[in-house]
Amino acid sequence: MARWFDISDLVHWTGQPTGIQRVVYELGRRFARDGQTRFFAHTSPGVFEEVPFTHPFARTLDSNAARPAVPSAKALLRAIIPGPVRRLRASLHDYRRAHATQSASQKTTICRHPFGPADAVMLTGSSWSHDFLAHFSTIKPRAGLQVASVLYDLIPLTFPHFFVAGFAEQYETWARRHFDTADCLLCISSNTRADAEDFERVNRLPQKPKRVFRLGDEVRDGPPASPRPVSLIAAGTYVLNVGTVEVRKNHVVLYRAWLHALAHGLEMPHLVIVGRIGWLAQDIAYQMRNDPRVKERIHILTDVDDAQLDWLYRHCAFTVYPSFYEGWGLPIAESLAAGKLCVASATSSMPEVGGELAAYADPLSAEDYARTISDLWTNPERRVAMEDRIRAEYRPVSWDETSRQVVAAVDELTVGGGER
Repeated sequence: MARWFDISDLVHWTGQPTGIQRVVYELGRRFARDGQTRFFAHTSPGVFEEVPFTHPFARTLDSNAARPAVPSAKALLRAIIPGPVRRLRASLHDYRRAHATQSASQKTTICRHPFGPADAVMLTGSSWSHDFLAHFSTIKPRAGLQVASVLYDLIPLTFPHFFVAGFAEQYETWARRHFDTADCLLCISSNTRADAEDFERVNRLPQKPKRVFRLGDEVRDGPPASPRPVSLIAAGTYVLNVGTVEVRKNHVVLYRAWLHALAHGLEMPHLVIVGRIGWLAQDIAYQMRNDPRVKERIHILTDVDDAQLDWLYRHCAFTVYPSFYEGWGLPIAESLAAGKLCVASATSSMPEVGGELAAYADPLSAEDYARTISDLWTNPERRVAMEDRIRAEYRPVSWDETSRQVVAAVDELTVGGGER
């Protein structure tokens, strides 16, 4: 009986990995050390192949050498259309094409795979992309596989307006198949587990065993970098926000908070936002970059590597994370691991991450965020007291510990499961 780990996300991803790809990478690199785990990827429709562990930065680091002197029409199109939007559209296209092909063949898809009888399979990536589960779900019963699958969140089903048109429908199809395929759901927070139980209850699905595991938040060890990505901003003069610029992350409340502070005479630091520009966020990114009232105070960085991000965490005054809803909220944990206070929204899993060591504001209120940020900025004694408490009470979680939790859940699954 073999243990398999899916790295389809790392094989197919281009550019700097985002949250899910980082989870796959951090877990995968640890499983690669144990000599007991084999890796596979969904390489083409219906084809699953054993592959070596792949470093997600390799494609990015090698891309400059192969870049043509004159951009092609396809390259120009890629420059115009944001990467996350391209991937979502491509995913929808692949889904519709696969669905049409499957219907035409009366769902007699034949899949190729390397698995043996009763093997244990860990699914940890964004398997709603490239119609992964539509094919994998046909393999599982034939091979008698035991499947432990990570569930990050069910946000597209509750908040479809946070995503591009058509994605919520695709995600619901994936979610039903995901719950049907998994023998055990590995949830990244208690909040995600509760959402999963609600989904099962509302849709009258069987209750699957669930395990909550904690994502790591240790300092990353990415490629070398210059120490300061924003040369004009001094250490301690800015607050930091980390995450893809997309509508769910609620950057609009930060933009309005800085405008509110300006209109009411509140003192505010610089704001440094680290994240690629995602779907439904072009307008707010444009406004922050071009509004003469704040464009010298708000800075959006889209190409920050791990060493630079570590510098930004360790030299900020504090961090802000005004997201509407999260499956976990890794930037909050990373902030605390760096000894920095985070101002976050008191919704979903975020209080689960920050507890009493974070400050909270209303994600619907620019005034609340403005006053909370300004109060912390102008009261360094309060910040120092909170940082002392964070250093004394917060226990960072290593990715080694995270991988041990995942292995324990998978090993328990292979010997017959257990309590929910």
